[in-house]
Amino acid sequence: AFYQDSTKFVIFPPDLWPDPPADPILTVFSMRLSEKVQETALFAEATFDLTSNLALIGGARYFEHQLEFSSVQGGVFGSPIPFLQDGSESGVTPKFGLQYRFDEDRMLYATAAEGFRIGGVNLFPADVCADDLEDLGLTASELGSYDSDQLWSYEVGMRSRWPAHGVAL
Repeated sequence: AFYQDSTKFVIFPPDLWPDPPADPILTVFSMRLSEKVQETALFAEATFDLTSNLALIGGARYFEHQLEFSSVQGGVFGSPIPFLQDGSESGVTPKFGLQYRFDEDRMLYATAAEGFRIGGVNLFPADVCADDLEDLGLTASELGSYDSDQLWSYEVGMRSRWPAHGVAL
């Protein structure tokens, strides 16, 4: 099992805390943001002996996470509109594998597993980028966040109990 509950606060530049300057024109860019991530996952894996030397491995990871994000920018290049983003995601990622044991000291294996990285927020000064976004046919709200990405990883290898038992291939 896995559990994470984290909160991040960023104030830039740090000397603007607790209050921004009375005249925002004096500041080129300032930002206050808060990001809260809560993530839970459960893992399970089982090995099934197909023969005395060959085993099949199957596993899965169930995950769910929630993201709460808020940001306020100031200064010449900041966007005065508060940026708020909430999101959640859940799913299952599988794992498969095969093991072949030559003897007690040597084993050949192969695995394939799906993984992912949690999505997040794209933070940029929307007012400053508005014309360029319009030229591209995009809006700031479309680019405000990104989903988790997924990938498959593959591994092939050999395990051996050496040097205690010597190298025997």
